[in-house]
Amino acid sequence: MESRRAVRHLGGQPALPTLLRTLCIAAAVPLLGGCSGSDEQPCTHPTGFCDWGEIRVTATTTGMDLDADGYDVLVDGSYRWTIPANGTETVQARAGSHSVSLDDVAENCEIQGAQSQGVNVISGSTSMAQFDVLCADATPRIPVLSVSGSALTFSADESENPDPQTIVFANGGNAPLTWSASDDAAWLSVAPTSGTLADGEDVSVTVSVSSAGLAPGDHTATITVSATGATGSPQTISVTHTVTPVGPHLLTLTGTGGGSGTVTSDPAGIDCLVTAGTSSGTCEASFDDGTSVTLSALPASGSVLEEWSGACSGADTCTVPMTAAQSVGVEFALMPGQFELTPTELGFETTEGTDPADGSVTVRNVGGTALDWSATDDADWMSLSPTTGSLDPGAEATLTTSISSASLAVGSYEGAITVTGEGETQSVSVTLTVSPTPQHDLTVTGAGDGSGAVTSDPAGIDCQVTAGATSGACASPFDEGTDVTLSATPAGGSM
Repeated sequence: MESRRAVRHLGGQPALPTLLRTLCIAAAVPLLGGCSGSDEQPCTHPTGFCDWGEIRVTATTTGMDLDADGYDVLVDGSYRWTIPANGTETVQARAGSHSVSLDDVAENCEIQGAQSQGVNVISGSTSMAQFDVLCADATPRIPVLSVSGSALTFSADESENPDPQTIVFANGGNAPLTWSASDDAAWLSVAPTSGTLADGEDVSVTVSVSSAGLAPGDHTATITVSATGATGSPQTISVTHTVTPVGPHLLTLTGTGGGSGTVTSDPAGIDCLVTAGTSSGTCEASFDDGTSVTLSALPASGSVLEEWSGACSGADTCTVPMTAAQSVGVEFALMPGQFELTPTELGFETTEGTDPADGSVTVRNVGGTALDWSATDDADWMSLSPTTGSLDPGAEATLTTSISSASLAVGSYEGAITVTGEGETQSVSVTLTVSPTPQHDLTVTGAGDGSGAVTSDPAGIDCQVTAGATSGACASPFDEGTDVTLSATPAGGSM
């Protein structure tokens, strides 16, 4: 039996007899047939006995991480030799059909097309076998999981939730990574809880905690991040949430403005006096969490409540929810010059021919600034004094009202006093009643045994008396208050 070795093609293509350098191995099954020799001597054969040709095998490899050892060429499933990753090798072969394939191809490389090719060798000619190989990156494809931190700390009182925090999951490897995150506490949440990261990609994950239902103290939990097949998986993140008890909250009141007033609270605690923007008294107090505190403002005379600010709004009162420390501002403003009149009605009564006593009206400045005022009346029988003036805040003036009714007939009269100041007008109504003068009868009676006459001044009585008997005008009415002078004139012989 004979065996043939591959003959490498070193340079140009020589004549066929030069290329046929097969070493014959007697014990081998002849690949090409008909020749004999030894391991060291080329075989010889009679002319025409061996019908020879060539198989030229070419390997073309592209891509990355090419195999430096090349590949094995396998002819007819048993005849093997090595070929470079990019190279050509030629072997003598007996005329006929043969199968040629590449073997020992690296795992990162793949033959493009058929791995085995059929070759028909023709005597005295060269048959070709071409293999194209594509190699991928041979670097191991491994995802690597990393987490931005190993611990998170939260803190809040039992009535509120702290702000969420962010952690970052990253893939530091060279293959995609599919991750998932889980936690072991009902008060802890993670979003999102899963995802996929390409190599070099990262994702921000939000971690939130809730204080609801937790007793004051430290609460701990763990977030576990896993990525199947990834280096660095799983990883854990410890989470601590410190819950503090809710205590009383401080309410602070600050006053502003040019006016004055007092602010009190319900429930009691605030009793603050504000004077031209300066606060005094009890202007801050603590209240239990959840308490609704009602503040009431009472402006001083000449001031008005301008506005609330801060944690409070409303009219005269406002409500502050004490869920945290709160600050409230109150502004008292000075009222413009304003006045009030007392009384708002004046009444006079007199009898004809006489003037009643004077009346008075008080003008008082109840505003916060100086007031200039003036007064007028609308009746000829009435006069005012003074008719103008200026009043500081809180000051007052007396407006004297005089009535001249001597020339008025019996009857009723009406009038008004009008006071104007700082664009404001107020009135006082005035009534006057003139009544007739009352009269009283004066009667003269006689006595004695003499005679005479009695007359009066003013006239009215003209009475004759004779021995005690009267005649003539012995009775006459006179106005109340009239001084009547009676004169007696005795008759002759009488006294």
